[in-house]
Amino acid sequence: MRFILPTSAFAAALLTGSLALAGNAHEVRGEITRLDASARTLAVKETAAPRHELQLKLKTDAQIVANGKPEAFGDLKAGEKVKVRYTGAGAAREATRIEVLSETASKHS
Repeated sequence: MRFILPTSAFAAALLTGSLALAGNAHEVRGEITRLDASARTLAVKETAAPRHELQLKLKTDAQIVANGKPEAFGDLKAGEKVKVRYTGAGAAREATRIEVLSETASKHS
């Protein structure tokens, strides 16, 4: 019985498309649906079911990477597939790292 609860919790995290990382950090994979350069915010629709759309504010020291190279927030585009690490929840979600995934990163060459 002790193994059922941790396994269930892990399965629930996988189903939501986000995994808890060390401390208060989380990770989500999805597609950028909206960007607001002046507010430094983005919306990401999860790849995995139930495909929630997460609203995130970019932290000032956040890393953005495509093809293993640093990028600027202005280089991101709606429709790109990304992996985002973030802290917080709800309206307080802050992206700490955005990685453009390989299927769309080639556009950044």
